[in-house]
Amino acid sequence: MLADHGPTYAHHTGHRIGAAWSEEPRITPYCEERIEEGMVLALEPAIYLPNWGGIRLEHTFLVGPRENEILTMFEHTL
Repeated sequence: MLADHGPTYAHHTGHRIGAAWSEEPRITPYCEERIEEGMVLALEPAIYLPNWGGIRLEHTFLVGPRENEILTMFEHTL
């Protein structure tokens, strides 16, 4: 939905959550670290527009062997 409004922003679209809130791997086209089973990731697509502001919609999930478990317990609405 955010992509319909043009490019979003220049940094990562998500990251791993560990001992620190924001850790590698960063979700970018150039990150070489592999996403592995057991990692907890935050995906946070965003858009920032001049004279309007910005919004970031974050979901956290646990990477599973075949499926991922969504940990976010609230509905994202605009």
